[in-house]
Amino acid sequence: MPPAVLVPGAALVPRAALVPRAVLVLAAALLLPPAALAAQSGPPSRDPAAEFAALEARLTEAAGVAMDYHVTAAGAFSADLRGRLELAADGTTSLTGRGTFGGQPVELRLHAADGTLRYGRADSLTEMATPEQLREALLIGLTRMGILHNLARLTAGAAPDHAEGGVRAWVVADSFMVAHENPTANVLYIGVDGQPAATATLFSDAQGNPVERRQTVSFPGGQMEVIERYSAVRIVPPEAAPKDVRSIVALLEPEVRRAMLEGTIPSVTMALVDRDGLLWAGAFGQSNLWAGTPATVETVYLIASTFKAQSTVALLQQMEAGKFALDDPVRDHLADGIVLRGEDPARPITFRHLLTHTSGIPGGYGGYDVWGPTAPPDLVTFLRDSLRVAAPPGERVVYSNPAYTLVAYLVQRMSGMPYRGYIRERVWEPLGMTSTAFAPTPAMEERLSIPYVPDDNGRPVPTRRTKADIWPAGIIYGTILDQARWARFSLGDGTAADGARLLRPETMDSMHVLQNPEHAGSTMGGGWGYEDTGYGLTWWLTRRGEERYFGHSGSVSGYTAFVMGNRGSGHAVVLLTNGQRAHAHLVRLSNLALELLAERAAGG
Repeated sequence: MPPAVLVPGAALVPRAALVPRAVLVLAAALLLPPAALAAQSGPPSRDPAAEFAALEARLTEAAGVAMDYHVTAAGAFSADLRGRLELAADGTTSLTGRGTFGGQPVELRLHAADGTLRYGRADSLTEMATPEQLREALLIGLTRMGILHNLARLTAGAAPDHAEGGVRAWVVADSFMVAHENPTANVLYIGVDGQPAATATLFSDAQGNPVERRQTVSFPGGQMEVIERYSAVRIVPPEAAPKDVRSIVALLEPEVRRAMLEGTIPSVTMALVDRDGLLWAGAFGQSNLWAGTPATVETVYLIASTFKAQSTVALLQQMEAGKFALDDPVRDHLADGIVLRGEDPARPITFRHLLTHTSGIPGGYGGYDVWGPTAPPDLVTFLRDSLRVAAPPGERVVYSNPAYTLVAYLVQRMSGMPYRGYIRERVWEPLGMTSTAFAPTPAMEERLSIPYVPDDNGRPVPTRRTKADIWPAGIIYGTILDQARWARFSLGDGTAADGARLLRPETMDSMHVLQNPEHAGSTMGGGWGYEDTGYGLTWWLTRRGEERYFGHSGSVSGYTAFVMGNRGSGHAVVLLTNGQRAHAHLVRLSNLALELLAERAAGG
């Protein structure tokens, strides 16, 4: 059968020539009529039309929808975009994308909340009132045209097609057959504006969720093969509209506002997570008090030392590759003139010591004003000039940022990749953390919160932004949605939401095993911990009866962050703030959130 043709004009014509409501141009050439398609299909063992209708009903009637996607296009036109579509129960809607489009790097963003829609390329967003049919336009656009069409519109500065209404009448899927090559796939016969248009093959999983879409796009300049893959698909049915989650949020909200008042915290973003992904995310307060900018779930904060466990994943990937064992001496893996000054050769520092703050390497920071005349040295220079050992390893716990700066060097040396690039490609991108970075991108900078500290009268005042010698230990920026993706991963077996494996299950489990019971007992920052509180591999660990928890805080110059989870129950909570040393307040909120989630799971 000749290939079907589908031409998304937004991907093919100059930006200035676009007509926002007529971007999709579909050609009927090379397309067999429905009768011919049916004749080739043989006796169907399923009803693909009913399955497609059921999928669209599930999506459009759902309390919430979320999925990661990866779109590739090759041939006469190229694209390679990754991102996420999220439609929350509270009406918040977001579509993000990053990659290349027509050979050019792009970052795309759509966010609708509180009646306002912002969309387009991340460096040139347009703002308007949220169209009434935005969510339907995104979802019907996904099922009938593919997500690439509306991504193409964003690159052109246009809103999703027919967001003001009428998308179902404009693009119609009215004939179907079971794909010959794969009995789990359906072929869709598509019409636009009443004219026969194209076919596309849609693959679904056992639950009926979309997992892949394939189509051939034809236009005067040639053809383009498009593949869209969808992963971490979460469709919350209307009966599960989070009445129980909303009840938890209703109990949490006054406690969040009390923490903001008592802790002089201008804004808080918070998310609740289970093993499947995001349950809820919300924002409170203002990210910029002078401008009166409300915080949103896409506001950027410093995630600080909550990043340390992400860096640990990168190091443990090297262990799984056979580069080292946890109890090997670190000195055997150093080069570039870096030495552990003061180390006793008879008592070597091991990788396990680094990851449990028992290396004997003292703490440190080495801050620099972001706008000042000086800057941190490069990673190798800092370690070569400053690395030293002040106490025998294993004897006591001394929190050490330089130890995690050394971890960054070891990842870089063993992998043969620059550390920043390794983290981005091997940790953040597989987890869909597209708004996390060592330095804010221009699009992130637009959403960057102001750091605040209390003055002598307890009022929040802005403080200086800092860089640091030990930047790999926590000078990292991100959003609550990305922190939620990290928390979901931390609850699991080492796989990303799309099934890609970052760590083996046994390695993942080892991060959550108390490493030095002889040092356990005292609480961590902000009074966190119940019984037997101590370090796993980077993670703080504690137990409360049979329940076991992990956590970590982060605090840098006007920002405080927190992550806490229970792998047994499969729940986690994450918080980001632009308040100074707010640990105790975030610990209290995290404990409460996990207690409420546990009660919900128990039917309470």
